Amino acid sequence: MKKKAQEEMVGFVLIMLVVAVVFLVFLGIYLRQATNAEPTSSAEISQFLEAAFEITTECGTPFPRKLRDVILMCDTGIANCPLTGEDPCVILKETMENVIKSSWVFAENSPTKGYVLDITRETTTGPVSVLNEPIFGGEISCRQYRSAAKPLPDGITMKLEICL
Repeated sequence: MKKKAQEEMVGFVLIMLVVAVVFLVFLGIYLRQATNAEPTSSAEISQFLEAAFEITTECGTPFPRKLRDVILMCDTGIANCPLTGEDPCVILKETMENVIKSSWVFAENSPTKGYVLDITRETTTGPVSVLNEPIFGGEISCRQYRSAAKPLPDGITMKLEICL
């Protein structure tokens, strides 16, 4: 009788161990999924664009110009930045690519897969791209995205779409 009770106790402990291992596996899966960042919101993108306008660039040493001014320079066709001689459109593109990539991670396992940035000026015939083409990064063929647009003077709008 005593041996039978011991066998039942061992069986009970083994069942509890199996249940505990299964519980830990499910807990690990749940925590791994919970640590992924939340998808980017349109409000976050809007705030990002607002802040991006105030970034200082390499254009115009010794008095660096803000990105807002470089966008206007690129749109008006100013060929070179004062003193540096660099094309403001090239500086604009490089600056925005660097800032976007430092703000979000674009990867297959990331909540954000890619982005499209377009800066346009409204004309009588419709919108015209200031940079001649949008800036693409990461995977841009997505089913869902978040976007925001911010206006500048002279009918210029900066729009950023983040692919989820």
